[in-house]
Amino acid sequence: MQAAIEIRNLGKQYKLAASEPYIALRDIIAGTVKNMFRPRQQQDDKFWALRDINLDIQPGERVGIIGRNGAGKSTLLKIISRIIPPTTGEATIRGRVGSLLEVGTGFHPELTGRENIYLNGSILGLKKAEINRQLDAIIDFSGVIKFIDTPFKKLQQRDADATGFCRGLSS
Repeated sequence: MQAAIEIRNLGKQYKLAASEPYIALRDIIAGTVKNMFRPRQQQDDKFWALRDINLDIQPGERVGIIGRNGAGKSTLLKIISRIIPPTTGEATIRGRVGSLLEVGTGFHPELTGRENIYLNGSILGLKKAEINRQLDAIIDFSGVIKFIDTPFKKLQQRDADATGFCRGLSS
């Protein structure tokens, strides 16, 4: 069976933006004096967020990416989701892929949980019949059946249990 996602020699390099803070005349003079007594160092203005990633994900597999801040988790998901292109290597995607880049992303505050399921399903390219078939499993997986027909913004305002849930989604 062919992998649903094949990642080969994937890398993503970013160019660091040079920040230009406010500089006073005294800062220029002090910097010039310091630089006279210090060897010149070349500043690297490029940063590798990912380098030489190889991975196969089989159809039906669910994968979680865990790592410290700055490890490249979001960058990898953005490349797989075709939001950004890789600098090196390639990511071959067969079929539909959905990545949850940030929990809570895509929730419309005016809509109920059920309506948000249909909205996000349609954004991912699912037909209403496909969503209908999976709706009970989605609601069960969410663990918030008690709040499924309440607008998201009301959950944040009223219910203590729901507020905890919403904070978890938006953090």
